[in-house]
Amino acid sequence: MNVFELNPDYIAIKEAYVTTMEDKYQRGELYLSYSSLSNFRKSPKHFVNYKLFGTDDTDSILLGKVLHCLVLEPQNFDKTYAIAPECDRRTKDGKATYNAFLESSKDKTVVSNSIYTSAVEMAISVLSNEQSKALLDSALFKEKRVDWERHGFKFLSFLDAEGEDYVVDLKSMPDADPKKVQREILSRCLWLQGGMYLEAIDQDKDYYIIAVDKKGNVSVHLLMKSLIEYGKSEFKRLCGDFEDCLSTNSWLKSYEYRSHNGIYPIDKPQYNI
Repeated sequence: MNVFELNPDYIAIKEAYVTTMEDKYQRGELYLSYSSLSNFRKSPKHFVNYKLFGTDDTDSILLGKVLHCLVLEPQNFDKTYAIAPECDRRTKDGKATYNAFLESSKDKTVVSNSIYTSAVEMAISVLSNEQSKALLDSALFKEKRVDWERHGFKFLSFLDAEGEDYVVDLKSMPDADPKKVQREILSRCLWLQGGMYLEAIDQDKDYYIIAVDKKGNVSVHLLMKSLIEYGKSEFKRLCGDFEDCLSTNSWLKSYEYRSHNGIYPIDKPQYNI
């Protein structure tokens, strides 16, 4: 037997998802997002794996969600989240305490005390920073849902905050040092998100990113017009590639999809090795 025969479900699970996705597209029920397109930008396989398995860094995702709620929708925090008690669940009393907590927290997302403490530190820092506070205080909308269509596809986006002439995106970062955030903005394709969100509202507004790290350091960044325009053009290109994948069924391709013939040539650099 070979590895395919030993693992018959490996390909079948992905093919089943692709079939479901294509059916949704034909029925006009397929919605894309910045997260799905940024994964598709790496390769079709990255997109499928993201849709099937999400991301491994669940603690960071939960921290970001708690941060957003504390900053943008604090009135909803107690309805949505429950902070786990600090108790030793190896003991009888600890188990009883924790089980009672779970019983009283049904339909809420459980948050560890450490994640909550970090989120509070970050939220207070964002709301204490002069620049980020001014942007958030002047916002007309927070956590604004936008359903929109462009280039033949439907999209669902949530704008963290929108003012009269600007849009704000709140991001948890490993380090809020401005130079490091700029690298994160480029490597995480946040300029693509900016371009998509301004396409979503179909308005020419300034686009700010509020970066905050776990230590409570904050820096605010304005994405320049040229970078936003590049994001819009890349967005259009990715929609074209996505349509190509739908027609050629190339969803299991990895990095070879982005190369000319499946091969990446590499030459001696201009500098000495």
